[in-house]
Amino acid sequence: MPASANDLIAAIITGLVGSGITLGVERSVRALNARSIERKFPVAGTYLTKYSDKGKIFTDMVRLRQSGAKIKGESILSSENPLHVQKWIFEGEVKKEGYIQGNYRPETPFDKGFGAFFCKFGKDGDMQGYWLGKDADESEIQWGDYKFMKQPQFTISNIEPTDIVRVLEIAEKQLGDAYIDESHLKTSDENVALCARVHATVVAFATARLVTSDQFLARITSCVGSNSAALRPLERRIDGETKIGFIASAATDLRFSGRGLGADLIGRCIEGLEQRGAKVIAATAWVSRNGAQAGSILAYRGFQKLLDVPKYWEKDSLAHGYSCPTCGAPPCQCTAVIYIRNCHSRTRGFGEN
Repeated sequence: MPASANDLIAAIITGLVGSGITLGVERSVRALNARSIERKFPVAGTYLTKYSDKGKIFTDMVRLRQSGAKIKGESILSSENPLHVQKWIFEGEVKKEGYIQGNYRPETPFDKGFGAFFCKFGKDGDMQGYWLGKDADESEIQWGDYKFMKQPQFTISNIEPTDIVRVLEIAEKQLGDAYIDESHLKTSDENVALCARVHATVVAFATARLVTSDQFLARITSCVGSNSAALRPLERRIDGETKIGFIASAATDLRFSGRGLGADLIGRCIEGLEQRGAKVIAATAWVSRNGAQAGSILAYRGFQKLLDVPKYWEKDSLAHGYSCPTCGAPPCQCTAVIYIRNCHSRTRGFGEN
């Protein structure tokens, strides 16, 4: 073979080897960069999300997985809310500049909705930004704010006597001084008393109990009057029930607020009340300057709003001397929103797999 041919073959081999080395180096660099991004911006986990759409705020849960800079995930459906039936699939990429961008689509291929999102990383692994998209039945693209609030690892258990001081501390800050009756902080045949712990520290709690339907109706009647037409839907929902379940209180340490702990606690309270024989469960949502505080959680759990009750806590605040976070010293002038849920399906927590 002529020398020139040998030189040509050698050059080709050298070029191929060089190209292979270059490609290998490039892949290694990309892999290192991806691992660096994953360490700096860990995304995997469960998030409570809030998004604005046409002037309303909606709450959902999203579970995300991560491989380097790539993310995938899906929304978590509520098995209890018949209106919450759409599951969304998420795909995106984490950028080294500190933001995440991606798209979402319906799980079903027959739904032609689509959307995209862009969020910057904030403290504690939270993300905040915007979404834009279009449902299949919409003619125009919509957009709004989008927040992802990471849920910490937590456990739920009965409130123990050693937890009461901490529970009362949270209650005083969130619900008002002397609002909680300590007798309701013990689980029994009539009561459900639960707390959520992060690293063994109590960060949230919820209580529920069985009450007679007559007692509950009398409580509402004392505020709105026995002849109020607003009572009729409530009377129909509890008709024939001797006892109903009542979600009495729920509060979360502000450092962990908005991350789904309260929702899981309420879900476990529902389970406890069902196990005690409740077929109808009532709950009150306190209306503050920012709206009904537990409204989105209760709606997610399958509760329906029935009526507003002005000055719901006025008489109790005077009788028991508890203060209100909004009104201060009694009397409390706040409005309560009454929600009702018929027990028709298994409770599922936000954090369940």
